[in-house]
Amino acid sequence: MALKLSGTKSLRPKEFTRESFADSLKKTDSERFAENALPTLWTANANLILEHCRLDRYEKKKYLRDTEILNLEEQDRKFERDARETFRTSRIDHMHTLRTTETKKMEDMTEKWKQTQLVKKNRRVRDLHYELSLLQIAELKNLRERQVHTKDEVVGIEQFERNMKRMGISGNDGSDQRMSISYETKDAYEHRIKDQLNSTFPADKEVGDFKAHLKERTAAKRLARYEKARRRRRALVDQANTLGASQPESTET
Repeated sequence: MALKLSGTKSLRPKEFTRESFADSLKKTDSERFAENALPTLWTANANLILEHCRLDRYEKKKYLRDTEILNLEEQDRKFERDARETFRTSRIDHMHTLRTTETKKMEDMTEKWKQTQLVKKNRRVRDLHYELSLLQIAELKNLRERQVHTKDEVVGIEQFERNMKRMGISGNDGSDQRMSISYETKDAYEHRIKDQLNSTFPADKEVGDFKAHLKERTAAKRLARYEKARRRRRALVDQANTLGASQPESTET
């Protein structure tokens, strides 16, 4: 086969163009071999052509091996990126879980502190009520004693003056003028003593009524405290159920 060559075309300087990497990848193996081997075919012998073919095969294998290595490196980098992303996601989830746990713990501590403060307040109110009741009882006792002493003084003065009148001695103007003697009968004396005792000391019926009233008032207060605690526990249970029902909805949204 005869090749037709131009005598002037091969001598003209060619315009320099840099081939891009994308264009080199688009070429087939035959085009790449022809591009690299044709200059050698024109001027070389069989040994050089064989060597050039071997070099081309070596370059091809090297290119394939480099491509494989690049793919493996890209897979390694992708694996590292995925591992870092997985680790980052796990750390974010762990921190979110810790934050949620700490928030729940703080809420529980706050609720326990509120309950403790409420118990402390109720105990303080009860102690103040008890101290106030002791003061009121002491004041009523003193008032009762003063009233009893005052009444004893008045009754004693009246009895003294009555006895002076019975003995005929005037007890009104402070003089020693004798008056007419009047005697008190036995029935009148007993009736006067009973009236005096009834007016001075409370009767058994009054004491019994007072004790029954105290028992009723104590039972009513105990029942009121129980009802208040029961209503509070029910409100806390309803609040906990409401929070438990609202949390899944917020998670779904």
